[in-house]
Amino acid sequence: MRLIGVAELGVRPFNKMRLRFAIFLVVILSPILLWVGSEVYHAKTSSPKGRATTYKEYREHLPTPIRAKFFIKKNQIFYETDGPIHAPLTFPSGPPAYIFDSQGRLIDWTSDSGDDPSFQDRWSKVVLTEISLADLDSKLRQAEQGAAANP
Repeated sequence: MRLIGVAELGVRPFNKMRLRFAIFLVVILSPILLWVGSEVYHAKTSSPKGRATTYKEYREHLPTPIRAKFFIKKNQIFYETDGPIHAPLTFPSGPPAYIFDSQGRLIDWTSDSGDDPSFQDRWSKVVLTEISLADLDSKLRQAEQGAAANP
C-alpha cells in the first residue's frame, strides 16, 4: 500500500500566511459579532412591542424595573420606569425607559434614554420625583382596575 502525498492530490498545504489571516479574522470579527449580538439581545429584551401595552403587561413580560418616577406635564400625571441592562457588551448612555399615563397605558418607550433625542425632547423637560416600585405598582394597578370597571 502506497501513501499518497498532499502534492499528488493537488491540495496546497495550509501555509503560515493563511493561518495568520484566519487568526486575524477571528481576533477582529469575534468581538464585533459578540457586540452586535449583545445589541440585538438588549433591543429584544427591552422592547415592549408585542408584549406590553399596559403597566400590568409590562410587569408580566418585561424585566423588573430598577427605578420608578412620576412627573406632571400639561396637568397630567405620568410615570416613568427605567429598566435594567442585561446585555454584557451593550453600553447605552442610559437605561431603557418606559412612560405610562395615569391609567397605566404605555404611551412611549426607548431602549436608550440617554441617547434618544426625540424621547428626550418629549420627556426631559419635566421635574421627576422618584417613587418606590411598590407605590407605582399600587397606583397603576388600581388605575387599571378602575378603567376596566368603567370602560
